[in-house]
Amino acid sequence: MKHAFVHALWGCLVIAAYLVGSMRSSNRDGLIVEGPRPSKKPASVLEPGTEEGTSSSPYVAVEDVMDLLKERRPLDGEAIITLGQQFKDARRPTEGRLAYARLLECLTSENALQIREQLLHLDPMSAEFREFHYAWGETAGLEAVLHGTETPERDVAVTLAGWARAEPEAAMEWVSSIKEDTSYNQADLEYGIAHGLSLTDSDAAGAYISSVADGDDTIHAEKMLAMVTAKLFQAQGPSETAAWAQGLPKESAIRTTALHRVFEQWTQNDPESVSAHLVEMPPSQDRNTAIGGFVNRLVREDPLSAITWASEITDTHTQERVLVSLGRAYLKRQPQAAEEWLETADLSPQAREQILNAPE
Repeated sequence: MKHAFVHALWGCLVIAAYLVGSMRSSNRDGLIVEGPRPSKKPASVLEPGTEEGTSSSPYVAVEDVMDLLKERRPLDGEAIITLGQQFKDARRPTEGRLAYARLLECLTSENALQIREQLLHLDPMSAEFREFHYAWGETAGLEAVLHGTETPERDVAVTLAGWARAEPEAAMEWVSSIKEDTSYNQADLEYGIAHGLSLTDSDAAGAYISSVADGDDTIHAEKMLAMVTAKLFQAQGPSETAAWAQGLPKESAIRTTALHRVFEQWTQNDPESVSAHLVEMPPSQDRNTAIGGFVNRLVREDPLSAITWASEITDTHTQERVLVSLGRAYLKRQPQAAEEWLETADLSPQAREQILNAPE
């Protein structure tokens, strides 16, 4: 009952989004849907040019797709084929969007494979193809994931993400149970789990990524971290994402990376807000890491301000390492100004040498 409700709600949201998008597109392109209804018969049985139809077009009209949308009953095989053809061949954005939304809304474990057949013309990385597999994973769980392991398209991770959102414990338990099975791409599976968790429980997503990193797969964990932080930025905003990063376990191998990444990304969008946030942070290793992320992005636009901020890093070793990195970037972008800064900079001889003789 829980999954049916979630899936129905999700389907309604998809339809609403597609309708809004289609109306905007129609207004932009000057497309108007008007005139008498072509027939009371299903569009799939009309032949172009028949006396019951008002058009010679072989495509399903928007009004006929609306009938399918209003019925709210499970789709039979013929209706799935009709909507699939409409989605594939639609000449108007409205028609294709409505058809796709109806297919997705009526997705079940039983009709998923037939619906998928209607989408095989899509690029596997397209939004529609990925949305379908996410919804299938949310609906059918392991059955959908196992199907993905046998297809040439890379759809396992996004399908698993849907399952992880609906049943996180079951999805994680399954991935853990096959950890030693080399026939599966473990990286894709873990990525899917992190994706699904990030949509419902960011703390659980952080804990999961930390466990992967603690297992010595730091590079893979950092890729998952990049994905999760991007989603959190979009869903929660930068200050909440920064708080999430600070809430990661202090012993986690990715905590420092998360803080650095969050503040660097935040600086790209709103450096003034980051500056104000840093002013409020008490001296700590977290603040040192946050400043490091901040200045790593700020140096591209304002090298001297970045260097000034770096001087507030309280750990001497970290401060010198950051200043060397900033000095190299400054020298590369504005060599004359950087050389003038170096003449008076409070740097050790070793740091100065590292800036002037940076590897190519």
